[in-house]
Amino acid sequence: MMSLTRIRLLGLIFGLVVLSACDTAEERAEGHYQRGLELVEKGETAKALLEFRNALQLNENAIEPRLETARIRLAQGEIQGAVGHYRRIIELDQNNLEARLTVGRVLLQIENEQDGAREHINAAADIAPDNIQVRGLVAGLAQREGRFEEAETLALALLEDDPGNGIAVSILVAQKTEQEDYSGIITLIDKALVATPVDLGLHVARLQALEGLGDGPGIGKQLENMARLFPENPQVAQGRVQWFLNNGNNTAAVGAQRDLAALFPDEPSYALQVVSLLNQFEGIDSARRELVNLASGQDHIAVFTRALADFELQQGNVDAAIGHLEGLLDTDIGTEDSHDAQAQLANILRANGDAPRALAMAEQILAKNETHVEALKLRALASVDADRPEKAITDLRTALNAQKPDPVILMMLAMAHERNGSVNLALERMALAVRASESGVIESLRYAEMLTRQDKIDIALSTLKTAREKHGPLPSLLAGIGQIQVMLSDWTGATDTVVQLASIKDDPQSRKVAQELQIAILEGEQRFERSIGVLREMWDSAGEGTSAMENLVRNYVLSGKTEDAAKFLNEILLKDETNMRASLLRGALYAFEDQIDKAEAQYRQVIDDHPLRENGYGALASLLAFQGRIEEADLVIEDGINNAENPQRLLFSRASRLEELQDYEGAIAIYEQLYEENRDSDVLANNLASLLSEFRDDPESLERAFNIAKRLRSSVQPAFQDTYGWILYKRGEYERAVQPLKAAADGAQDNVFVQYHLGMVYEKLGQKELAIAQLTKALELGEGSNLPVLSEIRSVLERLKGA
Repeated sequence: MMSLTRIRLLGLIFGLVVLSACDTAEERAEGHYQRGLELVEKGETAKALLEFRNALQLNENAIEPRLETARIRLAQGEIQGAVGHYRRIIELDQNNLEARLTVGRVLLQIENEQDGAREHINAAADIAPDNIQVRGLVAGLAQREGRFEEAETLALALLEDDPGNGIAVSILVAQKTEQEDYSGIITLIDKALVATPVDLGLHVARLQALEGLGDGPGIGKQLENMARLFPENPQVAQGRVQWFLNNGNNTAAVGAQRDLAALFPDEPSYALQVVSLLNQFEGIDSARRELVNLASGQDHIAVFTRALADFELQQGNVDAAIGHLEGLLDTDIGTEDSHDAQAQLANILRANGDAPRALAMAEQILAKNETHVEALKLRALASVDADRPEKAITDLRTALNAQKPDPVILMMLAMAHERNGSVNLALERMALAVRASESGVIESLRYAEMLTRQDKIDIALSTLKTAREKHGPLPSLLAGIGQIQVMLSDWTGATDTVVQLASIKDDPQSRKVAQELQIAILEGEQRFERSIGVLREMWDSAGEGTSAMENLVRNYVLSGKTEDAAKFLNEILLKDETNMRASLLRGALYAFEDQIDKAEAQYRQVIDDHPLRENGYGALASLLAFQGRIEEADLVIEDGINNAENPQRLLFSRASRLEELQDYEGAIAIYEQLYEENRDSDVLANNLASLLSEFRDDPESLERAFNIAKRLRSSVQPAFQDTYGWILYKRGEYERAVQPLKAAADGAQDNVFVQYHLGMVYEKLGQKELAIAQLTKALELGEGSNLPVLSEIRSVLERLKGA
């Protein structure tokens, strides 16, 4: 058993050890604090903060290191962090004036924090009632709480003791501003400036007072004085530039902008603004020379060369833009700049038809930087082009993680989801794009368009109205709103929109849109006589630049005034006998009146007058086909394809005809060509995917058909549903195929192929009776035709009935 003496001895030793440890911790904390102070003196605040933090970890109740931390945080603009430390200091020392002043001042500037501000300001007044800063906050609190006379009295007394006191001046300026006493403000500020001549806030207040007085020369002098006193302040320099612009002194504005660029050589945007001003006031050549000089300098070569490439692109000089970027990439500009320039070049190449090279460049960038946003966007577009939207979605999600929230990426995601057949996800992404852009015009219009396609008209209208509230009555937004109002038969709302459009002066586009909406309203209300009057005014004022000709002829016909329609067109053709639009309409009018020979002659004349345009060929072929002259129509289509510059519609007609002739490979070849040129067309996607799945059996064609048809899975069109469902059937996904094929069969009751497809999926699922009924219906629909599929239907029916 341990003796009492030894127990006491051990206790004494243990106590000494603990006491020794405490002394060591305090010494260590003090050491960290002192080292922190030394680092502050050297300006190494980041390291100083670490030392103060170490001191507080050893002694959390130490006030000095916490004060230093709070001061540094406040100087760095980290207000919340600084206030947190000051509040803790107040808990430790109720009478710490610095902490009370700081917390009170911060809370005084925050809405709904008057109670907290009052507590700390009153406490500071108890501690040091005569302190200048305390008196300023007391006056500021009085003004904030609506005690204006008291605030004015306190401010005036404060200025007696501290002539340049900022709070006192701001209180008095606010009150004089309310009274519109701008001369009094200037007198007050001039007195304060005697004490503090380089107080920027006072100079800004004086400038605002001069603006209130409308003293133009005084404003100019004030700006020049501020530029002299604050040569390193970019806002002051920019204000000087704007002043010259507002007063029409463009040459001086350019010079002031040059001064600004020279003051801040590390900020290339100021130099680029010089280019913008030169382009605006002196023209393209002057702006180009400036950009060339900048790009030939020593600083920011990548930035200025890329800007030069953009400039040339805007002027339509694609080769020059490409040459500048390729030259830049041959120099040593650093990895990040090189990747950005490569991406810019790739975007230009893609926009000008060289998508493979653009994709190769994007892949090169991503091999070194897998999160490069522009390269990810480029690869995503290539994936969409290749009908692999799921790959595009993956890349765009990565881009969004690197740069969120980005409206452009979100819109691209919406497009990719829509191409993938996920309409709801597409709508969600577009909604996010609108939110991220704060109801941007482009984003809102695209979202409204998508919503309209999905028959969500009310949401589309609400979206455009919100954008209008934010950006004002822009013609594009008003046009979208008016079109939806017409769709909803909201004639009153649409008429209000027309009035808003018509009130936008000096904008021909607004006037044109207003007239077109007015016509749509009148036609919707079946007020054809009034519509004809508006259209005549529109034609007389704008002529060929509008759709008035076509609309006017249509309204004449709807009103039973075919003679007036003919007279109108004849007047146009009398002045210009080769007017293609009038000639085509005259031919259509002849056909409407059953004057087929005259219609045919008119269309042939259009072809003779405009052999490089597809319109005449298409109109004549349609007329001939309507008369049953199919072979002649085929020859006209062939002639148009061989001669017209843009024969896309003729090619589409040719492909449809080849389908009728059961030349499916020929039709596929044409649809492949058309789809390559227009991948946004759901009709082309459907036709190509349908033929690939129906008339080819190789796995590659079926996989291509599936990738193309993904976009169709959410469609309500029977033909689209049938295509997607049949591809699922060919892939062996029978359960998934039932729903789209059933929807297609319900919507296309008279189509042999659609009914056959549903019967076949029932057969695969072992639903014998349903399969027999469906295939029998398909056989009856095809009776009398020579469709090859009929023999297969008979064979399957025989097998089912025999079983």
